[in-house]
Amino acid sequence: MRALRAVADSGSLTLAAAQLGLSPPAIHSQLKSLEDLAGAPLLQRAEHGAFRATAQGRALLMAEAQIATALARAGREVASLAQGTAATWSWGGIHRQVFRAVPGRHAATRPAADRSDAADRQPRRDPGRAGRG
Repeated sequence: MRALRAVADSGSLTLAAAQLGLSPPAIHSQLKSLEDLAGAPLLQRAEHGAFRATAQGRALLMAEAQIATALARAGREVASLAQGTAATWSWGGIHRQVFRAVPGRHAATRPAADRSDAADRQPRRDPGRAGRG
């Protein structure tokens, strides 16, 4: 993915290789493997021989950027939890696990029905109706 990003950003296999500290054949090999996995060409030659991402390449690069953003956010959350601070985001059901990891943090925000004990849920008898059948 780094090779695809570098070639798409620079437009050049040679520049991408230099940026990543690899040889152009190594970059080409990585791109070929990625295209084989994707089942579609990810780069095409544009004017003056520069490379640019195809629609499939752009879709893959966009997904990679979203994943990188989510991983960075998750890393920050894990670090803040390790320091004892509360979670600030929710992703699926993770917010429940995060709140459980910080005991008592959100107990006051639960609905009253969740905090009541079994005795509070028993039906109450009307004293005026006692003994009437």
